[in-house]
Formats: sequence, structure tokens, C-alpha cells
Amino acid sequence: MKYFYKLVTLVVIVTLLFTIMFASCSHEYDALEYAYQVSGPNRGELETVMEHYKDDSLKLAAAHFLIENMPGHVSYKNRKEIEQYYELALQLFRSDLSPKQQRDSLLYLSDNRFYGLNDNLIQDARIITADYLIYNIDKSFEVWENER
Repeated sequence: MKYFYKLVTLVVIVTLLFTIMFASCSHEYDALEYAYQVSGPNRGELETVMEHYKDDSLKLAAAHFLIENMPGHVSYKNRKEIEQYYELALQLFRSDLSPKQQRDSLLYLSDNRFYGLNDNLIQDARIITADYLIYNIDKSFEVWENER
């Protein structure tokens, strides 16, 4: 009887493992499709890049990698505001203030003068243009080929 319970337990565990394994395999995660979904109305721009490189497998792979990894990366909508913040932060870092004073000054800037700065973030996939990606991929390959 003791061996029977061990055998049943083993069968249940093996069945659970196979069920989990097959369930996870049946829903393949498509990172490119997810990036397209995140891009919203900018999807056409990203698809244009993929179409542009359809005959160049290496550049197509680079475009695929870049687009797949766009979700989670953001930019600021108001570029002028973030540049002002960075300029003031740089002045603080170059000052004679102690690290604690620098930290407190940065917190003051963030909480008062630039309050809500993070509310102005937008997904890169929603704003990157096809021309921008194509130009940068081509330039990267040009530099890489000249380095060989």
C-alpha cells in the first residue's frame, strides 16, 4: 500500500510537469507582435522598416532585434523640459556642493520645479519613425563594415 501511494504521487507529479510544459509551449510569445501592439498608430512605421530590409537578412535581423526590444523603453514628450532639467543637474554635479547637498537639490528640482516630468513619457515604439531607424541601422552597418 505504501508503494501504491508513492507511485500515484509520482504519476501525479509527472502529469503536472508535462501539462505545464505543453501549456507553456502552445502559447509561443511573439515579441515582434507585442512591439507592434505597443506601437499603436505607429505600427506602420515599424512595419516599413521590416519591409525595407526584407532582402537583407543581417539588417533585417538587426531591425527585428531593435523593434522587439522597444517595449519598455521611453522618451520624454517635452524635450525642452528634460533638457533644462539635465542642464541644471549637470550644474549641480559640477558645483562644490557635497554629495548630500547635490542629492537634496536634485530632489527639490524633481519634486518642485519639474514635478510631473515622468508623466510626459511616451513609448519609443509609438514615436520612432521608419526613416530614423533605417538611417541608424544603415549607419551602424557602415561603421561596422569599415572597422573590419
